[in-house]
Amino acid sequence: MRVLLVNSLDKHYGSTYRARLLRRALHALGHKCIYVESNCTDDLGLDVFSVSQRDNFVSYLLASLRRVFLCLRLDYDICFIQKALPVSILTVIAAKLRGKRVILDWDDLEVYFQVSRIRRLIIAVSEKIIARMPIEITTHSRFIDEYIKDIGAKDVSYLPQAIDESFFRDDFDVAKLREKYSTSGFLTFCYLVTFNIGSTYDFDGILEVYKKIESLFDNALLVIVGDGILRDRIKDKAAGYGLRNYRFLGFVEHDAVAGLIAACDFGLIYMRDNNLPNEARVSLKLLEYCAGGKPVIGRVVGESKRLLGDYVYDAGYCQRFISNDNISKDIRSAKGKAREVAGADRLGCRLGELLHKKSYG
Repeated sequence: MRVLLVNSLDKHYGSTYRARLLRRALHALGHKCIYVESNCTDDLGLDVFSVSQRDNFVSYLLASLRRVFLCLRLDYDICFIQKALPVSILTVIAAKLRGKRVILDWDDLEVYFQVSRIRRLIIAVSEKIIARMPIEITTHSRFIDEYIKDIGAKDVSYLPQAIDESFFRDDFDVAKLREKYSTSGFLTFCYLVTFNIGSTYDFDGILEVYKKIESLFDNALLVIVGDGILRDRIKDKAAGYGLRNYRFLGFVEHDAVAGLIAACDFGLIYMRDNNLPNEARVSLKLLEYCAGGKPVIGRVVGESKRLLGDYVYDAGYCQRFISNDNISKDIRSAKGKAREVAGADRLGCRLGELLHKKSYG
């Protein structure tokens, strides 16, 4: 089959990482995938369309019309849309006008991350419209499954969260990587983040956890990895905490993240309680820390806790990992669990079942 995979975000978002894994899985299954991504500058091979999109209303509208044009012009059997956003509605309509099968991957609860009432209202209305459209919906979370069914969705299927485990090799030259990222001589704590509203929601919690770590270790270093529209605001917030030693590394390409994690000693994560988006998500950073064989410090809730909560520790456990050689058994277990629940092959198998069942079942 020919699949048009439409991703309205750029590579700074975790959803794009998922979209690119879906593209790879479709190719592995023998399907032809035509891929659309915003502001794509990477060499992803043939059948890739980059749509220019800036962070303002006019640009979003023009980019949406460009994606509609592609949906109306290109030759495909299935339109697979990544993420339930207002801009996705026009894409769905365009594909449906051509009588195409439409699948939408719903990977987050965007309405809860909006800071203004107007944006929250727009997202809420958009989500209800999308949920009621005659399309198939996939999600990696049982919480999201329940949420979208509550607002009207009928046809929802499970499609697991995934990482590219091939990036997480066991033969990294750690000394060279530490030199590259200037982490030699430090007890380094890595925090992976995309600087948008959803990913920075719990940043205060991260800073509090690291402040406790600095009180325990004089040689601690916090490496903050990522970029996005809230970069300057987040830098100002970090500056106000009086931390001794932290560094903003900027954006790191997806295929280099595993090497960066190898150059660090711990991963950091923080999820607040009583927050539905946190309950719903299966954290990519948590999966990558575990797959990279690093102890994870902080706290998790919901789906992330259900899958990998046994491998997330309080800051007071750091010394235990430094001084106890037997702890390597826990690390190996975490690596195996992350690859078991989120291997790219598992995503591919489930995607194949979904496409086959709906096409022929």
